[in-house]
Amino acid sequence: MDENPAEFQAEKILRAIKKTTFGRNEIPTYLFDSHNIAFYCWADGLKQNIITRGSTLIHIDTHFDGNYPLDTSYLNLNLANLQRVAEITNRLSIFNFIAPAQVLGLVDNVVWISPREFDEKQFEYTAVVDHKEEIITSISLKSILAKLNQPASVIVDVDIDYFMHGNTAEEDFSQVREVMNKAGLITRQRPLLGG
Repeated sequence: MDENPAEFQAEKILRAIKKTTFGRNEIPTYLFDSHNIAFYCWADGLKQNIITRGSTLIHIDTHFDGNYPLDTSYLNLNLANLQRVAEITNRLSIFNFIAPAQVLGLVDNVVWISPREFDEKQFEYTAVVDHKEEIITSISLKSILAKLNQPASVIVDVDIDYFMHGNTAEEDFSQVREVMNKAGLITRQRPLLGG
């Protein structure tokens, strides 16, 4: 009996995800190994009404992950069709899953918090990336957090490599927790064994 390739892709993605919650507010949290799976998790969160279209993405990572994929098959993607989303997710890489989410209106603003090894005030200013304008600007993270009053419109995405660049002080962890507590949905790449 032949298995439907779309069903196989969706099952493969679902096996790679661990769902849990974070904090006192039990914020839905998706854990996975390959960071491109965050794209699928965001579509799943949208389908379950955990988040809204046009959410703000707070991306805490050493790398931006916002390159445009060469494969443009995502452009006509129906985000409600999770089997098709799984197929597209498997075509994305760990460096290009944010741009499709922004192009499809899943996320609007992307706030990139990147480590600055020698800057003790790394959370004071962060990058805001506007793919429509192709610009990166700096803005006060405190002003961004003050505007995030609707958890359903906030996704916090954390790559564990953020903490591998000198960001291991308790202050770093507490600032990341503060940001995570503003979220309606959290996606987090787990540390890979051996690397």
